[in-house]
Parts: sequence; C-alpha cells; structure tokens
Amino acid sequence: MQWHVAFTPDLFNLASSLGHHRAPSKWLVKNATNASLTGWLVDVERQVKALCGYLFPSPQQPCSYCLGAFAHPQAFFACVLMDYARSTMKSVYALAVFSGGIAFKDSPHISPDRGVFLSDLKLSGASWDANRGCIIELSESRDICDLPIVWLKPLEVIRSRAPSAKVSKQHTDMPLFDCPLLVGGDWGGDVTTLVTSLPLPTAVPEAILKQRRVSVVSLLR
Repeated sequence: MQWHVAFTPDLFNLASSLGHHRAPSKWLVKNATNASLTGWLVDVERQVKALCGYLFPSPQQPCSYCLGAFAHPQAFFACVLMDYARSTMKSVYALAVFSGGIAFKDSPHISPDRGVFLSDLKLSGASWDANRGCIIELSESRDICDLPIVWLKPLEVIRSRAPSAKVSKQHTDMPLFDCPLLVGGDWGGDVTTLVTSLPLPTAVPEAILKQRRVSVVSLLR
C-alpha cells in the first residue's frame, strides 16, 4: 500500500518559500516582498524585544517608542488618541496627533503628560541643524541623518475643510514643512507605509523639499 501526501496550495507555498530560504508572503506583516528568511527572523527578534520592553519597562529604559516595532503604526496612534480621550473625557473623533516639536537630544526617562515620544527617526533627503532645530540643506557627505526625540501629542481639532479651521500645530518663527513620516525596512528597500506627517521647522524652501522627496523614516534598529 502506498501513501501520498497532498499539500493544500497554502501549505505548498509555505513549504516552497521555506525551502528557498524565503519568508512566506503571509508572514510579511508590512508592505514587503521577497524577504529572506534570515532577514525576517532578525526583524521579528528586534520587534519582540522592543515590544517586550514597552510592556515590561525598566527604570533605566527610555520612555520613547519606535514606530518600526509595530505592524500597524496607525493603530498605535489610534491607541494614543483613545487613551488621551478617556483621561480627558473628550471625544476621540475631535482629536488628532500633531508634533509638539523636538523634545530631547537624548532619550528621555520620563513619559510626557500627554502623547508619546518617538525615537529612531531618520531624516532622508535633507540634514538637521541641532542648534537651530530645523531642516537645512543636505550635507554632501551623507544622505540621511538622525533626528532627535520627537514629541507627538493629541490636540483637539475642528473637523472642517475650511482653511480657518486648521489648528496651529507649533509656534515657531520659521516656516513649517509637513514632512511625511514613513515606516519601512532597511535603507534602499521598499518604504511604502505612510503613517502621518510631522510639521518640522525648515530653513529650506518647501518646494525644494518636495522636489527632493524629503521624508522622515522610522527604522527599528
């Protein structure tokens, strides 16, 4: 008597991917394709360590979050808004997350009174002047640079498309550039997840920044 093993299409694709040392497509929670199994395991290890640190923080651990640790960063922002809405008895539909500016040069060890601190942010396509706290022309020696800790806080907004209904996000003498905040993998790979935008002070005209596709990327290191 002979026995034959029949794979379902999903199981066949799973076995085929593992046999070629590739991460199965259904394991890729981000907008990534053709990821190596080794790279996927490294990413998962980083994510698990980061999330465990957020769940069971130590006194020495910085009170900041890396968006790259979350499979769905938009859901993380939604939780931030809901937490603030419960504590202030406000409607979550009247809130939005805005940048409160650059908070610290080094990682803080005390949580903000509202919102969250974001760390592990990179500025792509431009440079950052730490002394002036603004975007400047790109340095010839590098194409990316580190950003300091950014404070994202909930603000009450008026749900209207009228220009007069927009909320002033930040008080500064410099013009602000709504810099796209992306979540992705390694530099050079596909970065396709647009999370939100950060209003950052800039000494460079907005048209030039848009032409160069300047953005902020959150990477889990």
